[in-house]
Parts: sequence; C-alpha cells; structure tokens
Amino acid sequence: MDYKIYCLISLLGWGLWGFGSKILGKYFHPFHLSFFSNVGTVLFLCLFLFKFSLPFNKFSLYALINGLIAGVGTMGFYFALSKGEASVVFPITSLYIIFPVILGYVILKEPITFKHLLGFIFSLIAIYLLSS
Repeated sequence: MDYKIYCLISLLGWGLWGFGSKILGKYFHPFHLSFFSNVGTVLFLCLFLFKFSLPFNKFSLYALINGLIAGVGTMGFYFALSKGEASVVFPITSLYIIFPVILGYVILKEPITFKHLLGFIFSLIAIYLLSS
C-alpha cells in the first residue's frame, strides 16, 4: 500500500482520537484517560501478534525507552488538554515536529532547505500566536 494511504489512515485515526480525548477529558482525570487510551493501543497491537514476531535485542530496549518518552509526552498532552482549549492545545502540541527536524539536521546530517527553514520559522510564529 502507498505511504500516502497510511498517512490518511494516521490522520483519520489521530483526528478521531484527539476529538475523543477532548470529550473524554471531561469525565476522566488525565492519568486515567492516558492509561485507558494506551491499554486500547496495546490491545489493538495484540491483534497483529500472529503476523509479526517480536525481536528481543538491544534495539528492543531502545524502543521501550522511546515508548517511555512518548508516555511522558502523552501525559503532558492530556494534562494540557484538561486545562486548555482543544483549538489551542492541538496545534501547539502538533508542532513537536520541530524537534525531529532539528535533531535530524544536527545528528543525522539530514539537509534543511530554505522551505524547511521557512516552515520552522512559521511554526515558531504559530506557537506564539496560538499561545497568546
């Protein structure tokens, strides 16, 4: 399947997840919402265990650490959503892409074009405009 189809699936899934998170945030503490949402993710992934075998090596440990870092971000997101408006929280937290771009440039030596730089500057402007 073409990667663009997967992008659309991701867009739809995350969009519905985000909307549901805002609504459920009225009924759950951010920790509880994060817990149940992540358990739901694990249950979904278990549906695919028959198709994919799980490797256990040093990269498995790194993936677990990466998941722990994602958990920190998720908790921050749910707490932000519980205190702020979805129309502000989602755009600001969606700007997380700034960090992989910078780290990709510094560590992986990936090129940054003028358009990338312009997008980065507009992202910073967006953070300012949305948070003020």
